Amino acid sequence: MSDYLLMILAIFGSIIGGFVGSYFKKLGENWAILESLREMTEKVESIKIIYSKDLETVKHQLDYLKSNKLSYNEAKREALLKVHSNLYYLIQCSTGDFKTISSKLKEQIEETINENKHNYQQFILAESNVILFLNNDVYFGLLLNIKAQLSKIFSEQEALKFLSDDSFAFLKHFKDYKILSMEAIQSIEKIMIDYNKISKELIEETYN
Repeated sequence: MSDYLLMILAIFGSIIGGFVGSYFKKLGENWAILESLREMTEKVESIKIIYSKDLETVKHQLDYLKSNKLSYNEAKREALLKVHSNLYYLIQCSTGDFKTISSKLKEQIEETINENKHNYQQFILAESNVILFLNNDVYFGLLLNIKAQLSKIFSEQEALKFLSDDSFAFLKHFKDYKILSMEAIQSIEKIMIDYNKISKELIEETYN
């Protein structure tokens, strides 16, 4: 009876021992898996933090570039519009408003000359700003042609200033000036067709 009991206990112990051993072995495997998962999670979180910082850096860089491009385009557009407005005003005022020959004609011519000098300086200043943003031979070629026609008007005005206002030469030169200035303005109007077209295209590009 004692041997039989011992045999039963031995068998039971062997079963229990195998179960417990298997249990702890499985537990160890599960623990190893959990530990591995924990390490992987930490690595993933670490990578997410790194990429999150990189992504934020890239976002700031893109915002900076976008802001700079916007500022550049705004400055370029403002410079083009400045030339446009100054040019139109210069052309409008260039010939003066001499409707009749009067005793104040020479005085009016001198006033127009002074005004043209001021307007021309403003135009040249505006043009110099555009040069910083633009490298377009067609655009600047058209402006050069317009300035050439304006210089003809200004030269004739300067010539009138040095003639006696009651002399026959002054009256004759004044009539010649009126004809020349009209021809120059007509030439400018033709050039302005192409100028307006290219100027509009360049301004529209600054919105892209």
